[in-house]
Parts: sequence; structure tokens; C-alpha cells
Amino acid sequence: MSPNERDSFATVSEAARRRGIYAPRIRRAIRSGALPGYRIGAWLRVRLPDVDAWLAAQRVGQPTEAERLRDTLAHCRGHAVAAVSGSAPVEQALSNIIDVATAALDGQHAWGDQR
Repeated sequence: MSPNERDSFATVSEAARRRGIYAPRIRRAIRSGALPGYRIGAWLRVRLPDVDAWLAAQRVGQPTEAERLRDTLAHCRGHAVAAVSGSAPVEQALSNIIDVATAALDGQHAWGDQR
């Protein structure tokens, strides 16, 4: 999610289109209190991170260990790159390490061969 999406509001229809879900389902979630909604002028709006959190809560079953690790690696990538910003060699090395770990989770060797 881009920094702009993190702080911006979207109409219910726009949020539904962006997340690939049915707009009336978002409206029902707002009415039930499961999803925060904001009345701004004549339009009902939502924050995309709120929609993402609500969608995550709708998941059936628990994430696998590989999915949790993949999410952690994706989260670490952003923090690691931000921490070493300006040092291209270190930034590239950290990025390569995270790529190799992600490839291993996807069942590939670091050099791209399938297991």
C-alpha cells in the first residue's frame, strides 16, 4: 500500500473496486459496525487500511507458517531499506537476502531451481 493510500479516504464504490469486492458488502459491514465509515459531505467513505483490516478478519482458517514468514519478510524489507537509505551497497545486500529467503519459502533455491 502506498503512503497516499494509507492516509486517504475512498468512496465505498472505489474501495470495493480497488479491493475486488462487492460494494454493498462494505456498506453492510459499516452498518453493522464491523468496518468504520465516515460521512464526508454526501458521500460515505472508508479508509483503505480499515478495509484491509476488515478483509483480513474475514479470512477463514489460519495463515500457514510460510504465509506468516512471507508477510514478515515483506514488512522487514520496507523497514530495512528505509534504515539504510543512502547506502546503496547495504540496501542492495539486504534486498538480496530478503529475496533469497522469500524464494526459499516459495520452494525455490536461491539460484532459481525448483526443489
